[in-house]
Amino acid sequence: MLLKALFLVPVLVSFAAAAYDIDLSGTVTNKSGAVLKDVIVTLEGKDVRSITNSSGKYSIQVVPVVRPLISPVSSDFSVLKNGNMVFSVQSKMPVRIDVFDLRGRLVNVAVNRVLPAGSHSVKLSNAGTVGSVFLIRVRMGDKVSLYKYMSLDHSVQRISVQGGNAASSIAKLFASVDTLRASKAGYKSARIPLSALAGVVDITLDSLKNDNVGTNPFDDGSADRLKRFGVAQYFWGKLKTGVEEPLVRITHGVSNDAFDLEVTFNPHFVDNTYGSEGHVGWNPKRPHTFKDLYHSDHVQIAVVNGDGDTVFHGRLDLLSQTSLVSSGYACLGPFGGDGVIYKGDPSMIISFGSSLDDNWNYYGYRDSANSPVTDSTYKINPTYPFYQYYTIYRITFKPEVFGSSGYGEVHMTSVHASPSKDGSGTITVVEKPGPVPGSPQDPFRFLIPTGTVTPPDTIPPDTIPPDIGVD
Repeated sequence: MLLKALFLVPVLVSFAAAAYDIDLSGTVTNKSGAVLKDVIVTLEGKDVRSITNSSGKYSIQVVPVVRPLISPVSSDFSVLKNGNMVFSVQSKMPVRIDVFDLRGRLVNVAVNRVLPAGSHSVKLSNAGTVGSVFLIRVRMGDKVSLYKYMSLDHSVQRISVQGGNAASSIAKLFASVDTLRASKAGYKSARIPLSALAGVVDITLDSLKNDNVGTNPFDDGSADRLKRFGVAQYFWGKLKTGVEEPLVRITHGVSNDAFDLEVTFNPHFVDNTYGSEGHVGWNPKRPHTFKDLYHSDHVQIAVVNGDGDTVFHGRLDLLSQTSLVSSGYACLGPFGGDGVIYKGDPSMIISFGSSLDDNWNYYGYRDSANSPVTDSTYKINPTYPFYQYYTIYRITFKPEVFGSSGYGEVHMTSVHASPSKDGSGTITVVEKPGPVPGSPQDPFRFLIPTGTVTPPDTIPPDTIPPDIGVD
């Protein structure tokens, strides 16, 4: 790993941002050319967003501010004003640092020589164009790492690469440049790579397929809507230890576009870890198994409108065996497996999904023996960086589900897991204010926020430039 050869130089710097803006705009339409309103358009690298108006127009403009920066600004490099990169090597070794543009064209060889042990400063010339994004390959000895460099704020971000396959590495590399993500309920989200942070970028969305299986929150757009409109509710209950904890967090989002629900379980009660190697906190004499998760786990909820009428009451499936997908397992929401609709109009449901379905079908983790190894803090496993250890259920309704009275509330009276981690099975819960976010009393503090993780896309092999892969 590069970290063995590279350590940070702690430098405190403060400078004014250059006099330029992020200035992106455009129109979002569907495949037929009709403009789409209420589309959330997010500049992922800077986490800023816009919502399209009735004409389908969006605009993302960011005025520069004067702010202090604490360097280093990444896990491996200290990048200072004007693109000077500061790093140190612990022993004498050959170092080569190449800078590429987004088309894979080599624009600069910043270093290509044997460096002595100690601190070094490198000028990233030809990589300072305002608002531009560059890709950096660093070779130290026989170790190679990939980074993206944002000239907007002189920041460097390491790009995680699995394995040594050049095509796979570059696919992940190109997916890590700044992108626009556009999402709307009922449509499949689109992600557009950017070569600069200014200009007109028009976006076309395709309809979301309705194939009765779960969708990922990036595809169905629920991650963006919950991040923008989400409000959290907490339902508390007592574990067998006698300790009262928030056993469920329900995040609901009311927007012009949809009504989104996300139900997240306290991992002290149930989680997505399983197997003799992968389980966390389960009884070692009877480890949690993958079959436990797909065979019976579900959640039951009720949604009420402003008049107090129940507009949906049912159970949501976590994962079930099915021939509807090639993997053989999928979330069937309220339409199959352990899911059922007791009351409500199924045509009001736009999409649904679960974290285990995401792990299995979207992130490609298909090991039925063991989940990725982690610890009690649910530390990210670098081999499987997107695996979600928390048990999460999602469902999205058309806003018309509430009628003229609008949204009322979400009901939950008990939680159930077969088995649960503490062996209690079913626990009565009541709604109470939540814990201080991030505090030791917050069991959701280790959750990877859905809206902050953008999984890599793939690119066609014939678009991969030669000779910039990871050895």
